[in-house]
Amino acid sequence: MRSGQRKTTRKKVTKPAAVTPPVAKKVTIKPTRKPVYNPRPKKPVTQPLARKTVSTAVSSHSPWPSEPPIKTEAKRTKVRMVFASEAGYYMAGIVEGKQFTDFWIQEERAVDYGKAGNVYRGIVSKVLPSLNAAFVNIGLDKDGFLSYSDLAPEFQLPEPQNKRKKYFTIDDYLHPGDPVLVQMAKEAIADKGPSLTRKISIPGRFLVYMPGADAVRMSRMLSEEDKKRFRSSVKNQFDFEGGLIFRTASQGQDTEDIENDLNYLNRIWRRIQNEYPSGTEPKLIHKELDLFERVLRDNFSDDVEEIIIDHPRLKYRLAQFLKVIAPDTDIDRLVTFHTDRSKSVWQAFDLSKDLDRLFSKTIHLDCGGYIIIEEMETLTAIDINTGKNIAGKSLEETIFETNMEAAIEIPRQLRLRQIGGIIVCDFIDMRIRRNQDKVFKTLQEELSKDRTPSDIQEFTDLGLIQITRQRSGRSLTSQLTYECPHCHGRGRRPTFSFE
Repeated sequence: MRSGQRKTTRKKVTKPAAVTPPVAKKVTIKPTRKPVYNPRPKKPVTQPLARKTVSTAVSSHSPWPSEPPIKTEAKRTKVRMVFASEAGYYMAGIVEGKQFTDFWIQEERAVDYGKAGNVYRGIVSKVLPSLNAAFVNIGLDKDGFLSYSDLAPEFQLPEPQNKRKKYFTIDDYLHPGDPVLVQMAKEAIADKGPSLTRKISIPGRFLVYMPGADAVRMSRMLSEEDKKRFRSSVKNQFDFEGGLIFRTASQGQDTEDIENDLNYLNRIWRRIQNEYPSGTEPKLIHKELDLFERVLRDNFSDDVEEIIIDHPRLKYRLAQFLKVIAPDTDIDRLVTFHTDRSKSVWQAFDLSKDLDRLFSKTIHLDCGGYIIIEEMETLTAIDINTGKNIAGKSLEETIFETNMEAAIEIPRQLRLRQIGGIIVCDFIDMRIRRNQDKVFKTLQEELSKDRTPSDIQEFTDLGLIQITRQRSGRSLTSQLTYECPHCHGRGRRPTFSFE
């Protein structure tokens, strides 16, 4: 009896618990079909995730995986163009977000010392067979330098006297007093005169026309679909002689607009050909566009959301040019006029700090490290240092983070400072080969955004990277600074004199 009573007592205790089940126990019921919520297992990440241009509104762990993801456009970075006239200089800059990416400057009322892109009728003043080059008078203070490799014999050059020669030199084609059609490839720098070429190229909005070439090239930023479409148009529709380069601005443009740009460049070339033989004196035949028009031609796109100016007359000037290159543009909506005379346009839009940094040798990085830029006449040396960067979990991680930020900042500084020639970058030594490859690839990708051609060599055994960037004019430092009369450009003075 006692054991039976104990059993009934247990049943009475457990029975109420079964009658009132908790709400949580509903989840433990096993369904006959698969659950709706079934997230995919996470895959191990083997490489850093790239930024996506299209974002999904539904997460991969959404309880409704059967619904298609809602695609939305990625937020575009606001691009602004700034044009200003200050202290006798024309200035133009491009700002992406809150960061300067490009900056140009040109003297406003200076005597024409020549701009890269000008086409001249020159007179050969001296031929140097030892250098296989010639000096050409183009009407400026200094004669231009024309090498044999920059000749284009198809443009009205006299035939060589001795046709039986196997190898020709420049004195077989040019003699003192001969007229010659040349284009300025590089502006005069310091004691060096301008560099000239006979390989004429005329840039337009969508194309670069090369009358002496026989090739069609495409910008690497163009899609494969556009490349095929343009090649078909060149073969079946366009009527021209010479070569073409399709610029990045031609992306998605109608073939009719491309053809109109080609016809415009053809008219310029015919005018140059007609004017060249009409005299015997050095003369400027075709002048490259001024700074503001040139920046608009090469950089204006649908991504530009605002153009900031500091003078009312500048609005009319830009509006007239935009009617030619972008007739559908709403000028009144796009242009913002800076009216506060107590501040410059750079101070008003918080851009003066970036401009001041352009004259500093030390550039601080966000991670705490810094880079030092030493600009010389023959080359530019760039040194990378960790500085105050101590956030990494290990020494290798700290070094890698500093080098990665430097790889992004260095190409931007080269564009802003207009540095050309040989650039040697001394990165901090990295032991892991994979990290070296990532830094080199990042540097290569950032350089590809630059419109000025450049060449890059891989890491040497000493951890150096060599960059060769085309030099078309003076750097920003040489334009806006002068040599110190006390130290004569050395930057240091001796503590005492030996005299």
